[in-house]
Amino acid sequence: MLYQLILLITSVAKCSAVVSRLQCKWRGSCRTQRQILDSVLGVIVWKELTEVDFFSDYIWDGLSMMITNLEELIHWLTTYPAGLKLNSHLNAILSQFFVYHIYLWQTYLSVASVYIGFGFISLSCFFGLSVFFAALSDLLRLLTVHIYCFHIYAFKLATLSVMSIKSLWRLFRGRKYNPLRQRVDSVKLDTRQLFIATLFFIILLFLLPTILVYFFVFSSAAICVCTFMFIAIPLPNISIDRVVAILVDEKALLSKSLAILDIRPEEQFVKGHIIGAEHYPRILLNRENYETQSMKRVGTQGTLVVCGQIYGASQVVSTLCDRGYNAVLLRGDLDNWRHKYPEGLLTAANGRPVKLELSKLAAQLAVNRKPAFERSKLH
Repeated sequence: MLYQLILLITSVAKCSAVVSRLQCKWRGSCRTQRQILDSVLGVIVWKELTEVDFFSDYIWDGLSMMITNLEELIHWLTTYPAGLKLNSHLNAILSQFFVYHIYLWQTYLSVASVYIGFGFISLSCFFGLSVFFAALSDLLRLLTVHIYCFHIYAFKLATLSVMSIKSLWRLFRGRKYNPLRQRVDSVKLDTRQLFIATLFFIILLFLLPTILVYFFVFSSAAICVCTFMFIAIPLPNISIDRVVAILVDEKALLSKSLAILDIRPEEQFVKGHIIGAEHYPRILLNRENYETQSMKRVGTQGTLVVCGQIYGASQVVSTLCDRGYNAVLLRGDLDNWRHKYPEGLLTAANGRPVKLELSKLAAQLAVNRKPAFERSKLH
């Protein structure tokens, strides 16, 4: 039990922005001078926040409004939202389930508000202004943890329903997935088995719209929270045009080292990735001293362009910046790049469209015949 508790605390500490920031401050050079200046700025901010009663007037009032809006949203889902006729019994069960979790979250907030508002955040100011902003980032994650829980609940339920319907549809056609041979084989069913499979298939099929409504609603809420955190805590980013300009201009490429890290899952990276990009699984963030070949080549003086999903990429950029790298987030991601340069045509400084040569395509996109994107040889 104690060992599991230690593992839980360790895993939470690895995801904490405060812990990452303190580690960066401890490893950096000129620690004493920077810490004194950072602490002075933090005390000034703490003094201003206590005078305006920041936590009571802004944080907790906003959370109370969020609770009210969530309860109204769930009540709206129980009253045929947008004219959709949902299953009343399943709708009532799901609404009561989520309302009860909102009640648990209110209890959690009432207990945590004293320690968070007057303990954790106030103490972080004395460690420095940078630690204070890191504490605000952790605070946003703690106070919106219920949104992620709702999203996970709805996602798991929707996934289970879809997979069950898919499996029952195979049985209805006399097919069954064989996990040992990793293929779909034929299967013979008697009348009783076929009747039960058909019955469950029809029941799940009629319950699926109700489940999908809850899934889309809470997934949208989770996306809104991630977007708010991404906007409220800005990260250094680089535009697609800027990366292209550096890659096209040989002088700029020589004067400014550039490397691209692709943090998408391996199966997506194998299907297609930026030419010259290096796969960087997010699990490597736990290894502080690990460096890929491109990271060693660029070092702390060059630029690491991170591309992938917004939430995961922003976490990688923040961690790499804390470790001393000049990491930036690729604005627009890969799909936007495909749409912007569909045939690999780029615009030079004088406005003339130019066709890039393969020797200069260190990080351009293409799919199939598009020269800026490559498919892995393993695919």
